[in-house]
Amino acid sequence: MAAPVVPDLIQAVLGFRAWSVDADGWLLPFSLGAVAGPWRPGVNAAVCHYAKWRGDGTRVDHAAPDPRCMCGLYALSDRDDPRLPSGDGNFALGAIAASGDLEVTRAGFRAEFATVLALAVAPRAAPYLRRNHERAAARYGVELVTPELLEVTGLRHAAPVPASLLPGAGSPGVSAPPSPSPRPRPRRRRPAPATCRSAPVVPAGRGFRVDDHTWLDAGTLRCGITRAFAARLGGGPVDLTLPTVAALHRTSDALAHVTGAAGETLRVWTPLTARVAAVNPRLEDDPGLLLRDPEGAGWLATLQPQAWAGEAGGLEWGPRGALAYRSALLATDPWAALRATAVHVRSAEEVLAELRRRRAMPRFADAEAVEAELVDPLRRALAGDPGTAAALARLGRRVAFVLHDPDAGFVLHACGSAAHVAAPVRSGAPPVADLTLRLSAEAAERLLAGRLDVARALRAGELRSDGAPAETLTAASVLSRLPRIRPTRVTGR
Repeated sequence: MAAPVVPDLIQAVLGFRAWSVDADGWLLPFSLGAVAGPWRPGVNAAVCHYAKWRGDGTRVDHAAPDPRCMCGLYALSDRDDPRLPSGDGNFALGAIAASGDLEVTRAGFRAEFATVLALAVAPRAAPYLRRNHERAAARYGVELVTPELLEVTGLRHAAPVPASLLPGAGSPGVSAPPSPSPRPRPRRRRPAPATCRSAPVVPAGRGFRVDDHTWLDAGTLRCGITRAFAARLGGGPVDLTLPTVAALHRTSDALAHVTGAAGETLRVWTPLTARVAAVNPRLEDDPGLLLRDPEGAGWLATLQPQAWAGEAGGLEWGPRGALAYRSALLATDPWAALRATAVHVRSAEEVLAELRRRRAMPRFADAEAVEAELVDPLRRALAGDPGTAAALARLGRRVAFVLHDPDAGFVLHACGSAAHVAAPVRSGAPPVADLTLRLSAEAAERLLAGRLDVARALRAGELRSDGAPAETLTAASVLSRLPRIRPTRVTGR
């Protein structure tokens, strides 16, 4: 199987997240805060804290974010995502710039590197909480703004995830989020049929997070994946990453990552904001149980809901939930929300290095490139504009361009009734011309575009001519003052 092509971006990606903030102004992550420690001022590098000790005593370490793990620096893509605590002064809401390797999901991403760009404080936050936010802003060297200005401030330094890179955007029949906003919309509960809206939803029995292919038992608070989800993974061995007990997960977080026999890694999204009370111990020794009995003995975890009253309605419960889930499976690509897109965002140092590399490369790769990118545009300009061709013909010269880097050449017949370009000069053959200019292909492009200082080029030896300096300057002046002759690069170079 060929390795997937990873999109390469040159601008940091904008994201939004929240931290708890202590009295000294340190920003503490919600999950694994005691292990990971606070965020640092400047660039933060992701480290995997989920690495496990195997039975043979060896530790499995990897770079973060890893597609088969839950490590990385998390953020949501939408500033208006209802899961962000915009009005709660107990939390620090912020904008970050992410770079390096990213794994983009439908509502956000997890990144290799991230920097705090700005912090926001709720307008009605208590004075002591506002002071904590002010200390945090000073410690991290960022602005402290209102939540409404957080996105505007972040956009000065980073850009949203391109809509084309969102999971499902490239799948047949799956459209990207509507314009003009390139950000994914937060997940919302599907409206119930009109005949059912009068009766309030009472969580009982088994509920389905329809778009996520997960279920939750209202009595035991166990959750897992559906049979259709298990069938999607295939019948072979499965690679499963389980959550950490006591870790806090929001609905934007992956509870688990599972890779099937075909090599496709899918996310198991957390059905509601909760702490992990327990993990199915049987899955540690027998991950295949998840496929054999996903809605029974292969349950994933037991949860402790943190906002049950507000979030339980986000699941479809009972027989109606089972019916809604079967309907969701009829979508063109019902699995798009479970995938992620790998993206690489270059650092400033990488961008500069690439620019230096490109500048050091020859402008034209070979004689064919000279013909396509320099000679053909000149030929089309003369053929398509008789006025330009007639004006150039008043020069009364046949001007030969003998080029190097790469070796190529052509003759411009600037005489008669209209100027035109003759066949290319053959390598080693003396051109039949009244004036011969010898220069690099890149310098010839600058000359025809009016960007070459001809007098300086003659003195420096960049341009050599078999004519007198006055004759050369006159010819170059006529050539460079024809604004409609503009060599262009071939698209895709």
